Amino acid sequence: MLALDNDVLIKLAAFELLVPAVEVMQAKFGVLSVLPTARFVVGRKTDLRGQAQIAAVWPQFTTLSAEPDMTVYERLLPLPQIDEGEALLLASLGATVDLNMVTGDKRCLRALAASPDLADVLASLSGRVLAFEQVILALLASAHASTTCENLCRLPVIDRTVHAVTGGTAKTIAELQAGFISYVNELRSVGIPLHPGF
Repeated sequence: MLALDNDVLIKLAAFELLVPAVEVMQAKFGVLSVLPTARFVVGRKTDLRGQAQIAAVWPQFTTLSAEPDMTVYERLLPLPQIDEGEALLLASLGATVDLNMVTGDKRCLRALAASPDLADVLASLSGRVLAFEQVILALLASAHASTTCENLCRLPVIDRTVHAVTGGTAKTIAELQAGFISYVNELRSVGIPLHPGF
């Protein structure tokens, strides 16, 4: 099972990649879950094209029902880089063995990795958190590679990493893969124990 944070949904919809991403993620993880607030938050932050993508895949999502570890949740909330939704997902991950999550907010992961008093929480999540960039890498290695490459390079950039990798210009699939692999490796180097990927 894979839980998606709202940032991932917003970014994938903005790049018109939500439909193929759901296909790729379901093939690897099966059930996809979203936060109870996702429909409202994501709908408010996406344009018409993004809303069409969300409408197309929404029936394939379940609402996250895993009970969060409230002790972990309360320990995460004081960190300003971790919002309530991310705290809920991370606390649910710690309490549910077969749950993984994908996040589009690296500030959250960096804050968790940089907090010595949360080392036990970070260890409990080891290998169960994916970054948005890992989903992009999975798309670039799939039958949707050409569309992914084209959309990342042509659509308005709403993600700093995508902008850093594309430079706002056309790139090849191999160039995008190299850039995103580098970024994922950088996240691992600062102590974020990411899922091995797709």
